[in-house]
Formats: sequence, structure tokens, C-alpha cells
Amino acid sequence: MMNLKIKKKYIYTIVSTLIFKMILEYGYFTFVNPLYAYSGFTLDISQIKIVESYLLVIIITSCLSKLDDSDKPSKVVIYLLFVNLYLPISSLYWLQNNSREYFFIITFSFLFLYLILDRVKQIKTYTLSEGKNIGFLFLITITVIVYGFLIMTGGLQRLNLNLLEVYNTRKGYADSSNVLIGYLLPWQAHVVNLTFLIYGLIKKNKLITLLVILLQVFLFSMTNFRYSSFINFFKKIIFCSCKSSLYIL
Repeated sequence: MMNLKIKKKYIYTIVSTLIFKMILEYGYFTFVNPLYAYSGFTLDISQIKIVESYLLVIIITSCLSKLDDSDKPSKVVIYLLFVNLYLPISSLYWLQNNSREYFFIITFSFLFLYLILDRVKQIKTYTLSEGKNIGFLFLITITVIVYGFLIMTGGLQRLNLNLLEVYNTRKGYADSSNVLIGYLLPWQAHVVNLTFLIYGLIKKNKLITLLVILLQVFLFSMTNFRYSSFINFFKKIIFCSCKSSLYIL
């Protein structure tokens, strides 16, 4: 019975990954290529590479599914690399008829990372007493600095979710920014908020999860900086949520 549940979980993971990959490719067909072909997002479909792409993604996903029961926190890194790097590359591989050698090297490198994570024993580390509280205090301090600075420099007046006016908002942010905030802002968007998000999902705390999403929307609306990063954040929400639901199954 246990083996049946495990196999069912693996199948759900593979199917969900393939659906997500298809959505990315549909978006490339209907949005990216028609609007941004001049920037290099061309279309040169290779039928044999479609088969290769999906076959290798299934193999990689099957391997990653086996990490679900691992207690190594570093597996989160390989999950994020898979969603943000490998899946888009696997789609562009056949959509743009990219180099087979390039894609295969990336695939083998990814498998090598999986083998290291799966086979190598964990390195014993020493933990500080109250280290968790110190870490959260540090992240909260960064959050207060970033959002406090943005608000004090007119962030509330720059609030904007209209994608047609992002450049005006970016200019307003750039005019009021400094070196410290320019350094901390990407950390806030990519690391701090994501850490709080993962914590909320692990603890199944809807309040924390919702608050982090609102903070990310608030951050984007005050800066309109790097729309792609904003989308990546929500891709991670979807992926982390799917992983959490698979644990329950």
C-alpha cells in the first residue's frame, strides 16, 4: 500500500511538471514569440527535439521526486534551479532548435547535482543557540529598512500595477534610490520574501503566506523593477504549493 502511494505521488509530480512545461510553451507560442521575436525569441521547431526534451524532463522529474523524502534542506536549491532554469531551457531547446550538445551538458550536469545531493552524506554543522530567532530578526531588520526607505522616499505615491507605466515608476524609484537599497532590494525580492514564503507554507500558516504575497506585490508596485522577477516569485509560490500538497498526498 505504501509503495502504491509513493508511485502515485511520483506520477502526480511528473504530470504536474509536464503540464507546467506545456503552459510555458503555450505562452511562448501565443505571447513571447509574436511580440518579442525581434529580440531573439524566434520559432524554429524541431520535432525530434520535442521527444528528447519531454523524455529528459520526465527522467529528471522522476529523480527529483525521490528527494521528497529527503531531509536535506539543499534540495530546495535544486528544485528552484529545475523550475527557473532547466524547464525553460528544455522548452527553448525544441522551440528554437537549440544546440543538442548544450542541452545535454546541462541535463547531465543536473543529474550530477542530483547524485551529489542523493548520495553524499550531510556535512555536520554547528548551530547557534537561538540561531533561528537571530536569523529571523536579521531578515525582519532588512525588511523594515527596505520598505521603510521606499515609503519615506515617496513609494506610496509611486504605487502602480499598470504595466504600461512601469518606466515612470522605475524612474521615480531610481531617482530616490541609493547604493544600500540598490543592494538590498534584490535580496528582499529574491531571498527574504521567499524565505518567509517557504516558512509560511511549511508551517501551513495562511496569514504569513498571504502577508508575504502582499509584501511582494507592494514591493513591485513601488518600484516596478524587474517584472520577470515578480513573475518568478509567483512561479515559486505555485511550485512550492504543489510540493506541499504532494507531501500531504
